[in-house]
Amino acid sequence: MKGDNVGQRGLKAMMGGTELVFKKEKNALDMELEREEWMDKPEDEMTDDEKMRYKEFQQKEKDLLEKRKKAWEQALHKVKREILEI
Repeated sequence: MKGDNVGQRGLKAMMGGTELVFKKEKNALDMELEREEWMDKPEDEMTDDEKMRYKEFQQKEKDLLEKRKKAWEQALHKVKREILEI
């Protein structure tokens, strides 16, 4: 189901190839990750399952920060272009 989506391709073609930001994606950038209490203890005291879940949490956190940074940079470039046009 994550394959080629004809509707999205058509919409993108109609918009001249500009990148689309859907509500789902926009809400994903506003999402906050909840750090659980057990994540504060040292890794030596964690079980194997907790270590695995902690590493997954760190990866999700890193991905979210990268997406936010990219979105902020795009917004900054857009504002700079608008300022130059004015």
